[in-house]
Amino acid sequence: MLVNAGFTFPEIFALFQRYAAAGKFAEMYCADPERAGEWLRRSWQQARIFCSHESSSRRSASEALTWATAAAWPGRTGSTDRAIFCAHASLAYKSGQPSYHASARDLAELGGCERKTATKATRRLIRDGHIQLASQSTRILANRYRLGPITQKVSVKTPLPKNKCEGVESTSSFVLPDAFRQCGLRRSAYEVLIALDCRVLTVTGIAEQTGRHVQTVRAALARLLAVGVVKRQGRMWQGPAIGEIDLDALAMAVGAYGSGRRQKEKHQAERLRRNLSVLS
Repeated sequence: MLVNAGFTFPEIFALFQRYAAAGKFAEMYCADPERAGEWLRRSWQQARIFCSHESSSRRSASEALTWATAAAWPGRTGSTDRAIFCAHASLAYKSGQPSYHASARDLAELGGCERKTATKATRRLIRDGHIQLASQSTRILANRYRLGPITQKVSVKTPLPKNKCEGVESTSSFVLPDAFRQCGLRRSAYEVLIALDCRVLTVTGIAEQTGRHVQTVRAALARLLAVGVVKRQGRMWQGPAIGEIDLDALAMAVGAYGSGRRQKEKHQAERLRRNLSVLS
């Protein structure tokens, strides 16, 4: 689990020193600290070798990400639901296990939304069978989930381009740049820009590719037009590729620069307060 999550050996060694994992390391460390360190390093190296091979659970998570990003999720909450599903699949991939822990804060950071929004989206995903609740949270552990079977309930449209998912060796379209968070141009504008991707489309064509309502598309295009990101030619709209945009400058222009960092800092403070309350 720790290797899949990207922890280095010094970080794992420090954790084992602080939280005597399963007792064996603690017993060895009390008797011979050097021998305990060598045992832990060998275990870490073996785990790295094991995790370098794609497990069936990781293949399933990767397939789930591919399925989710290659389909338009229609409906008012479809965009958010896809983002949070991708966040779940990303955490499942990192875990490498059939089930995985996922806190609302982790999901919100990956999905680019507020914690309450991530919680509501997760409930809808459970209702629709896209994920399953494996076990309830405890005082120290978040809810544990499983990915549901891949279905065809979502309307398949032209596949959307994918960006690397932060911290995960797989892909997700919805690790939002700051400029497209709720305090900026919003997620719908990001979807519209991805749909355009150096192409010329009508509002209806964009709506078909994204699964968003035509009125939502028009509103997103108006916001993008106001900051000079897209161009209009009669009924046709044209936009650049995401990679051609200075996203930091755009985030500053719309007042959203640093929003992702601030969210992580807020969540870190909340986690610290929660951990202290558990220990007290």
